Amino acid sequence: MANDCIYAKANPPKISFHFWEQPTEPFQRIHVHYAGPFMGFYYLILADAYSKWPSEYVVKNMTTEITIRLCREFFSAYGLPSSAAINALLKRNKAYLVALFENTHL
Repeated sequence: MANDCIYAKANPPKISFHFWEQPTEPFQRIHVHYAGPFMGFYYLILADAYSKWPSEYVVKNMTTEITIRLCREFFSAYGLPSSAAINALLKRNKAYLVALFENTHL
């Protein structure tokens, strides 16, 4: 049994990487992520996959309602992307986010 543990430690499972297709135009795909907490704040980051241009929002609380409000603000200012890649932190609030993205036709 101990030998199995030693073997597994020296040979971790291989993972497969997901490589995004390179977008051919701006705003074809955006990435949405939260960072933090840092100094008591969270940072909602929306980044265009083509230009790598980020837009950041500093928030005290990382709630679904705040995320939806800021995404709507971002989309109203810059238009709708063709698709959005959302990280695991946002996916846990799927029901609220489905409502957001259903109404924006992403």
